[in-house]
Amino acid sequence: MSYDPAMVRQLSLFGEGQKITDTEMALIVDRAHRMRSVAIAAHIQGAIDAVRRKYRAYTTQRTLSSLSDHMLRDIGIERDQIPAIARRAARGMDVATTKAAATSAVVLGIAPQGKVDGQSELPLAA
Repeated sequence: MSYDPAMVRQLSLFGEGQKITDTEMALIVDRAHRMRSVAIAAHIQGAIDAVRRKYRAYTTQRTLSSLSDHMLRDIGIERDQIPAIARRAARGMDVATTKAAATSAVVLGIAPQGKVDGQSELPLAA
């Protein structure tokens, strides 16, 4: 985007009668371009993050759905809970907040190292 230097000298800054120099206008335009670039990058990163969350939810749901009913009963999950557990795991919620989420994290191998809910080690499903 270009601007006419003669026109720039006619503009007043915030209506206070102060004139904007060509250098100041160039700085303002440059800053606006950088701010626009940052905003676009943030939108792109948001879209990428959304796709990553969807993929994580999909893979978690697929993995849990592939388990037998007996295995799901052993770890305390019912089939109708699988989509909600997958969404929570994809959002990065603390997997120790619910028994089902913590247990699914163990099955999927994504449990945090160390203690979860005061336990030194989570039990593995039999």
